[in-house]
Amino acid sequence: MSIQRTPPKFSSNPNLSASAEVDDMFVNLRKRKQPEDDDITYRMKILEDKLDKFDQNISETITKSLQLILASELSKITVSLATLNDTVHGLRSDNASFKESLKDINSRLSEMEKSFSYSNTRQDTFDEQLQTLKNQMQPVSDLPCHIKKLESKLAAMEQQARDCNIEITNLPDRRNENLTNIVMGIGTFIKQQILATDIVAIHRVPHADQKDTRPKNVIVKLTTRTLRDNIIAASRSSKDLNTEKLGISGSPQKIFINEHLTIQNKHLFRECRNRAKSQDYKFVWIKHGVILTRKTENSPVLAIRSEQDLIKIK
Repeated sequence: MSIQRTPPKFSSNPNLSASAEVDDMFVNLRKRKQPEDDDITYRMKILEDKLDKFDQNISETITKSLQLILASELSKITVSLATLNDTVHGLRSDNASFKESLKDINSRLSEMEKSFSYSNTRQDTFDEQLQTLKNQMQPVSDLPCHIKKLESKLAAMEQQARDCNIEITNLPDRRNENLTNIVMGIGTFIKQQILATDIVAIHRVPHADQKDTRPKNVIVKLTTRTLRDNIIAASRSSKDLNTEKLGISGSPQKIFINEHLTIQNKHLFRECRNRAKSQDYKFVWIKHGVILTRKTENSPVLAIRSEQDLIKIK
């Protein structure tokens, strides 16, 4: 049985020329007779040279392939690095912009904190001022009461300033009249002497209502309140005092002498008389600027100093 020799197996090689030469060599060896030892040595050497050349070709092929692959990959890596570099550059630019924006935000926040601090300071100041105002307004909570007291005090002072005055009503006006002589004549009639030196001032005053056609009242300021009280008492005793008794021409007109009241007291006196009349009170009069009323001779005397006192008349 003959032994068949097979050629050694090699990896595939793109270099077909080298592979072909190796195949021819093995074919020739099969066809020829067995060489001698030297020939085998020689052929083995040739074979080794061929194998070395084959290995060299394979190495060069692999090296070139690796170089191409590495060059391609390196190119891709270079492109990727360039892209990455651009991205990093963009990130750095964005980071710089972000830092500037953050710096601007911090600056605005700082300004807002200052504004808040200023607002808080103003709010604290406002709260303090408001509390101070509240503290000041607490005593003023009774302001209406204080005002009423002041008004009452002022009205009393105004009335007190008239303590020495008498007011003569329904005395007819005459051109070139001598009021001093007329008042002295009244004193003679009521039997209460009035001298010219007792009269500090005398004049007529207009009515509050301009439509009032009655004669203007005469205000006489006397030297003392005692004289004023005596004149009023004497006039009330002489109930028939009129213009005829004083020698004033014209139809007789009854003349009245009273204390000189403020406008407020005159209004109150009128209201008091109306209410007293509706409640069947017999007496309403004035003494020392105070309005007095009494229902009967035996009833208690009521003092009316304000409109609130009118409820006493019932």
